[in-house]
Amino acid sequence: MIKDLHENEFKEMVGTFYSTVLGYEIEVMYAKDISQNYVEKNIEYFNNLDSAFVEKLCAALKRFFDGYYKMNPDLSDYFADDLIEEYDTDPKSILKYILVSCKLSIKK
Repeated sequence: MIKDLHENEFKEMVGTFYSTVLGYEIEVMYAKDISQNYVEKNIEYFNNLDSAFVEKLCAALKRFFDGYYKMNPDLSDYFADDLIEEYDTDPKSILKYILVSCKLSIKK
């Protein structure tokens, strides 16, 4: 499930996994004292998020982008022109415009 798993220069485990929710690879980083099994269970949970929750997340992202456009019209060139148009036909398409990475740690 986790690909290219290796230890980085900070003694943390780093790898990637494919997110079925987002449709792209996500980097995951976690402390060496966390079991890989625990991390993979979290990945499985993430990849099986309730579709109603994902739809609410997409609607919230759309509100954010709409507000950003309204408040910063001169900076809106940093977003893809078809972001809003794509959202109107497929709300989940907005997820490809965000970058997600994951760092797991356990408080002791």
